[in-house]
Amino acid sequence: MTTTHQGLALGHASAEIAAAHAGSEWVRIALEAFLSFAKEHQAFTTEQVRQAFPDLPLPPDKRAWGGITRLAKAEGIVEPMGWVRASSPTVHGMVVTLWKSKVLKVAADNEVFYGLPHESVSSSNAGGKCVTAGETAPNLKESNRP
Repeated sequence: MTTTHQGLALGHASAEIAAAHAGSEWVRIALEAFLSFAKEHQAFTTEQVRQAFPDLPLPPDKRAWGGITRLAKAEGIVEPMGWVRASSPTVHGMVVTLWKSKVLKVAADNEVFYGLPHESVSSSNAGGKCVTAGETAPNLKESNRP
């Protein structure tokens, strides 16, 4: 019988094999897309990255995206922050990782940009910052408050 830990290790290995089969050029392009998305969004799923870059070539095996997320985590681009239900019909409502960006850009006015345009209506609990569903408002220093 395979344990949960063994199953996870097998899944990671399969993702890395799928990414290798996709080729180094696909890995480079997909990782750049993942990094670009992480610079603009505090919290997101891999599914959202794929949807944001519709012109990105498809890998031969969708598990290759797991290899990209493992690379992104290893390179300090993201860290897991929880799980959410996937919205894509092809994922059948399964639970997927919610990634937290570790490379989020700072806006020109030194206020953190949380994935929505600054002119968007902000959640009232966000201290004036825009947050996406499921995010919590950041702790703001007095000097950063509007």
